[in-house]
Amino acid sequence: MSDWEKKEHWHKRGKNFLIEVKHWRNEPYHQEDGGHRWAVYVYVYPEHPLFKELERSRSGVPQEMPLHCGESFYGKHLNTDHIITSVQVGADYNHDGDTRYTHMAQDEAGFVLADAEELFRYMEGVVR
Repeated sequence: MSDWEKKEHWHKRGKNFLIEVKHWRNEPYHQEDGGHRWAVYVYVYPEHPLFKELERSRSGVPQEMPLHCGESFYGKHLNTDHIITSVQVGADYNHDGDTRYTHMAQDEAGFVLADAEELFRYMEGVVR
């Protein structure tokens, strides 16, 4: 299974949303790259106050949503009837200046997990 990529996922459920932290390894892109990859996502479900805003378009992502270097992933999940069941928004930790994150293994990823907690608190506190 050497050609299969292993990923680790952590989830924390809130009311009508879910936060996911993802970690995996890649071949380093350059000499300073440590090969670790991190991303934090929020899955927003139809009952959440932000869902309608996010469902319309990726431009609906609030500027104040605490995502590392802003939103770098946007996707819609559909059921078999093509109805949107969740909107996924997230950020990766592999931007220019993020080399330190590529060296962080699971036990060193306090910054990423703290960002995920901040996003969780934000999603809990959203009232529109």
